[in-house]
Amino acid sequence: MVILYGLLLFGSLNKGEFREKTDWPSLIYLGTLIGILNVFAYFGLDKWIAVRLFVLGDVMRTDFNLFVAILFGVMVAMRFVIPNTATIALCATIFMSIAGQAGINPWVIGFILLSNYHDIYEAAGKTKLAAAEEVIKWTESNSPVPVVGLGGFMVEEGGMFAVGAPGFEQGEATARMAVQVLDLGAIPKHIPQVMPRQFLVYMRAPLLAEHKITLPPL
Repeated sequence: MVILYGLLLFGSLNKGEFREKTDWPSLIYLGTLIGILNVFAYFGLDKWIAVRLFVLGDVMRTDFNLFVAILFGVMVAMRFVIPNTATIALCATIFMSIAGQAGINPWVIGFILLSNYHDIYEAAGKTKLAAAEEVIKWTESNSPVPVVGLGGFMVEEGGMFAVGAPGFEQGEATARMAVQVLDLGAIPKHIPQVMPRQFLVYMRAPLLAEHKITLPPL
């Protein structure tokens, strides 16, 4: 906050730029996650999670690259059954709690979860964002392993393979719940949780061929 006030006071950042260039949705989302973590800490749930998943805490301290790989695998698996936003919130709540107990700044995990290749700048001056297609092309060319995305936009922008949740199924499930509440008088908390049964797979055939990956027929 002190740095922010200093930038505004000395004219390095004017009010218009502050309003237009601040990523307000992400800040609000971060604030929500902070609130959830504080609730976990108040009830001791962060320690409870850390005790039961102590192996992940050890991996964080000893081999952070391995932990990032594990985190990616967990997120991919979760994306098969729940939407992306819920996946990020759940992973942040669990893994940031473990990080705090392991002596690692929890916001390192938060940064990994919330940032993506659309936030990469072309140069250190941070004046222009790099084109998503260029970032994907560079990543595909330099990654020693196949790159898998968590949303169809990644393949649309030049990626090889991605898995995403279907918006149509989510919309239909939400509509059915709304009908139960509005027309049938159901109490929302008594409506059972619905797990998705569908997922979307996106792929780019030329890149699959380059990696010598053959998918089974559907």
